[in-house]
Amino acid sequence: MAVRTLQLDEQIARAVNPGQIVVLGAGLDTRFWRVPVPESARIIEIDSAAVNELARRLLRGGGRGRRVDARIPGGVADALERAEFDPRIPTLWIAEGLLEYLAGPMWERLAQLMTANSAPGSRAIVTVVGENLPSRFAHDPAFPFPRLPSLSAIRSVIANEWRVDVVEARPLRGVPSDAFAIMVMQRA
Repeated sequence: MAVRTLQLDEQIARAVNPGQIVVLGAGLDTRFWRVPVPESARIIEIDSAAVNELARRLLRGGGRGRRVDARIPGGVADALERAEFDPRIPTLWIAEGLLEYLAGPMWERLAQLMTANSAPGSRAIVTVVGENLPSRFAHDPAFPFPRLPSLSAIRSVIANEWRVDVVEARPLRGVPSDAFAIMVMQRA
């Protein structure tokens, strides 16, 4: 987790713009207390009501952004509207450790929603598991996320709309290099 967080911070610092930042599945994220963000940037953090309440209690008001309650992906469009999100402004979307919680085609709906609400120049940074990880653990009953889509399946859904670069995890002893990857995307 610590290595992934460090790599994500580096990628996000490169991608931050003065427009909008949407953090999907924000959890107890404190990234914008350590990654510099222009004062003019609007940060919208979307998560469940229970998680947002916990964040408000533990993180002195919930963080730097505006917290909006929603189920992901079904409630995201409504949450964006309540947060006065403007789809005409370039946006940085962040989805760290989220896709593994989305069953079935829910990640496809989320990708479609992000695409439909992304002005030219928008970026997205999404963590995914590496190409071989789901199949490696497909028959292991202890693997908690047996339905994870492969990286190529995710790329095939967004290929026409986003330019995608993949950053693999830094190697760690005992952890396969394809344990996770970071998709750094730019709206075509």
